[in-house]
Amino acid sequence: MAATDDSVWTDENLANATHVYPVQTPEDVRDLRTRMGLSQAQFAQKFGLTLDTVQQYEQGRRRPSGPASTLLRVIEAEPDAVVRALKRR
Repeated sequence: MAATDDSVWTDENLANATHVYPVQTPEDVRDLRTRMGLSQAQFAQKFGLTLDTVQQYEQGRRRPSGPASTLLRVIEAEPDAVVRALKRR
């Protein structure tokens, strides 16, 4: 089936979707950043976030959800791809 075929995403299929991505904990965000050897400011700048956002995630005052959670998962899996994409802006 072609990737552009929307028939896969019927209301019934979406309602029955069971794959759940865990919300990153403050420790997850901090561990990701430190594994990359980056300060909070460097991580924020490199990946198009604000320093305040990174600090709030790591201190547990905010939790990444939706697009932010997805971005963090992609950063973890393919950080160079994120950097390349952000350079295209």
